[in-house]
Amino acid sequence: MTDLLRRLCPWSLGLVGRIGLLVFGAVIITQAISVAFFFIERGNSSLSVVRGARPLAEQIAATYRRIDALPPAERPDAVRLASTPLLGLEWPAAAPASDTGDRYAPELQDLVHADLGDSLRAVTVEPIANAAYEIHATAMLHPAEAHVFRGPKIKVSMPLTDGTWLSFYAPDWLPPRFPLLEFLPRVLLLCAITVVLFLWIARQFTRPIVRLAVAAERLGLDGREPPLEEQGAPEVRAATRAFNEMRQRLKRLIADRTQMLAAISHDLRTPLTRLRLRAEFVEDPQLQEKMLADLAEMEAMVASTLAFAKNDMQSEPREAIDLAALLQSLSEDMTDCGQSVSYDGPVHATVQARPLALRRSLMNVLNNAVNYGTAARIRLSRGDGGAVVEIDDDGPGIPPEEQEEVFSPYYRLERSRNRETGGTGLGLSIARGIIRAEGGDIELANRPEGGLRVRVSLPA
Repeated sequence: MTDLLRRLCPWSLGLVGRIGLLVFGAVIITQAISVAFFFIERGNSSLSVVRGARPLAEQIAATYRRIDALPPAERPDAVRLASTPLLGLEWPAAAPASDTGDRYAPELQDLVHADLGDSLRAVTVEPIANAAYEIHATAMLHPAEAHVFRGPKIKVSMPLTDGTWLSFYAPDWLPPRFPLLEFLPRVLLLCAITVVLFLWIARQFTRPIVRLAVAAERLGLDGREPPLEEQGAPEVRAATRAFNEMRQRLKRLIADRTQMLAAISHDLRTPLTRLRLRAEFVEDPQLQEKMLADLAEMEAMVASTLAFAKNDMQSEPREAIDLAALLQSLSEDMTDCGQSVSYDGPVHATVQARPLALRRSLMNVLNNAVNYGTAARIRLSRGDGGAVVEIDDDGPGIPPEEQEEVFSPYYRLERSRNRETGGTGLGLSIARGIIRAEGGDIELANRPEGGLRVRVSLPA
């Protein structure tokens, strides 16, 4: 079916053209259904030729005058010749039992009276059964002109001047009642089929756009995915091509930045090592201690910067991780080191993530909690389609206007230059980068009772 669609709708046709073809096809199919209904019901149902009441009254009055003016011997031939597929005549006809005029009678009677110029002439109008009408209509025509009338029928009876009655058999002049109960199931079925068909066609048209949207959403989650295949309309192919080129440029940019920082880190390690060796020969113990501390701080800064830029998680495969076990392990390790950390949550909770990268990001958040908030309380729960980790501390919190700034690289709430109290300012930046690369997010909020709450959401 897809190959047939491609042949019928060439890929060189743009979205505007395709939508136009879709609308054109809908109109054609709708008209075809209407025509089919017309012919089906014309052959099988009771739809009749709709005639106006005035032309029918005029024809009845004119024929009545002509028949009434003829001698009785000539009336049978005149009746036979005047009978048509739309107006059958019967003479002599039985007199109606009573004036049983139905809802059509007042209008038609008034028109016939007006055409005859005789308001006292008896004119009765009554509905008749199909079978009786067909018998009369067929019998009064030449065999070659035999015609079976369909639709609502009426019988108009009028007395001639000699006392005999002349009857006219004609289709009703009002539109027949629409057979809603007969039409509705078929209309609904055809509408449902048409809607499903057009939805399927529209889905085929928009599938490349959906693929592009999914790829854009996953951009940055996995740098090893192959480029998107260029499919669809020219506009979609152009957008896909631009997206692939953008992704390649981003990958080159990140690779160049990582390579540059790795080279800088490598180049800095050599002079740092020489400085450390030379510091060992300093005879002043206090000066030597300060120099070694500065060198250790510089090495830590270089290592943190390289880790932030490189982010080894891109080369680490995703796998199923028991997040609950990971959090319990981190809590126990930090408790063993004398820090106040507790865990509250389920025994098991599985997510798809990169194990080392996720462990590192959570460890950064926990370290901040115990360093600045004296304690960390971990709570794990199930969220909308994933897991939510909340880490509370007892610290002073973070001003609302700075809660977004702390995720910026090298941003430190502690304004001193002491790295022991303020760190390098990369911990939360690294944590957010890892969490967002896993498809989740990390948010900060001050608790009403005091302290900071870090909320980490991860997809299942």
